[in-house]
Amino acid sequence: LFALIQPQAFESAFRRWVEAVLPALSPQVVALDGKTSRRTAKAGEAALHLVSAFAADAGLILGQQATAAKSNEKTAIPELLATLALEGCVVTIDAMGTQPGIAQAIRKQGADLGCFAVIESERHLQGKVSHERRYYISSLAPDAERLASAIRQHWGIEKRVHGCLDMVFADDLMRARTAHAAHNLATLKRLALNLLRLDPSQRKGSLKTRRLIANTSDDYRAELLGLKCEGLASCDCPGFLV
Repeated sequence: LFALIQPQAFESAFRRWVEAVLPALSPQVVALDGKTSRRTAKAGEAALHLVSAFAADAGLILGQQATAAKSNEKTAIPELLATLALEGCVVTIDAMGTQPGIAQAIRKQGADLGCFAVIESERHLQGKVSHERRYYISSLAPDAERLASAIRQHWGIEKRVHGCLDMVFADDLMRARTAHAAHNLATLKRLALNLLRLDPSQRKGSLKTRRLIANTSDDYRAELLGLKCEGLASCDCPGFLV
């Protein structure tokens, strides 16, 4: 079934649902970064690589855009940006995003830009010492507290999205390779991660534990999906994906 669904249609439904549960983004930091589902590659083809947008304060994934490989993120990022209402937000990207076209796309959406990284490193190799210095680029006013906060929030996408997808949903172990299966299952995992973060019951336990409970408890699963309300056929609550 998931191999047959058009990824663009499924992604469009995902974004409409996110807009319903998170109608206003400003003034959040929105971090963009890519992740490869490493075992989805067919012989002679690249593995699935999705660039995701993550609302740092809300802890929610806003959407994702597929690209052929990590090196092609610079073409996928403008396409993803065009689908997001970013006015008043601060968009953060790693060095792959330091392209004039991407900067223009961010400003066109009414957001400020923070393209990272400023890291100074020292490497010792075969008796030689090398130094590297990388810089942050930003359109924000020089406010140390705000810039430091944006920097910290940017790296949250690694831990709270990519790390969770691997540790909670075993994304790097996914072997789906038929037609659109890998893309749609990757979107479904991001949807499930959002639902766990929005848990209305505020149930205690790790994301992995609550995922397992949702797998075995009809009541908890229905609560996460927003289905525990009367008049299900006409339900328009944010958890009801249409």
